[in-house]
Amino acid sequence: MKTTPFTMAALLSAAASGCSFAATPTRAYVAYRQAFDQAQTIDELKPFMDQATTARVDAAPADERKGFFLMMKAMTEIVDLKVVKETVTGDTAVLEATGLNVGSGSDARATVKMVKEAGAWKVQNESWKGETSAASRERACPELVADLKGAAVGPRARAVAALLQKSCPEAVPELVARLADPSLGLRGNATGALRNNVRGGDASQLAAHLPAIAAAKKAAAAIEDTVSEVNLQGTLSALGAPAIPYLVTDLKSASRDLRWGAAAGLGMMGPAAKEALPALEAAAREEKDQTVAGRLAEAIKEVQGS
Repeated sequence: MKTTPFTMAALLSAAASGCSFAATPTRAYVAYRQAFDQAQTIDELKPFMDQATTARVDAAPADERKGFFLMMKAMTEIVDLKVVKETVTGDTAVLEATGLNVGSGSDARATVKMVKEAGAWKVQNESWKGETSAASRERACPELVADLKGAAVGPRARAVAALLQKSCPEAVPELVARLADPSLGLRGNATGALRNNVRGGDASQLAAHLPAIAAAKKAAAAIEDTVSEVNLQGTLSALGAPAIPYLVTDLKSASRDLRWGAAAGLGMMGPAAKEALPALEAAAREEKDQTVAGRLAEAIKEVQGS
């Protein structure tokens, strides 16, 4: 048995300088994480997976594979990766790794199980968990806005996570910009942070962001990210009349969550959404889900001002 510390920076430096050394579990895992960052489908990751995992992926229906892959991307996107320990026993290995989980905006630690198959190291299992640490200093809004503007993913992720809990209206323009961030996990958090920070803002100023918000909602729909779509519905409702057509369209969505969100968004506008009243009444007549039907009834009363 052997135990060896590695860091991603050292490995990449060695590769860049032309050094060559025998393949190791750490090198195989780092290659997997690099592929993970670029992958658009789970099939692109199969060359890095062990045979048993590959078989499970192949056996799953296409829609399940897609959903699982998106969940992986959102929940286990890691930056500042370091493999801090490698323990090899024959044809198996266990790695310990640290990094920043972009989706949670917090430090995390992983246990990674590897297995050697046909002379190559493959990923068998990867489990990331948040690390418990001392409470960090609460950051002021100007600091969070500055981090949102920065090029580094880590500070952006931490800032967006903080804005899920903190109100900083001045952060809205930068949160809108993050809706197009390359990071899936960061984009998802940005939709929630934006929803929480637009309330009480100047609707006339917020209206300038409508095209970007609508584009982000369309992009979320394309990958079936319903949570982000619902968050963006909440943001749209704060924009007032210009956003009504987008919410009216969602009243006919196949997703009960989106139908409920559309009704809630229009209801929150109150009498300002009077032009949506016929669509709300038509949706109420056709709705089969009792929960959505109840929210539609409430929305109709709110829009009527009664």
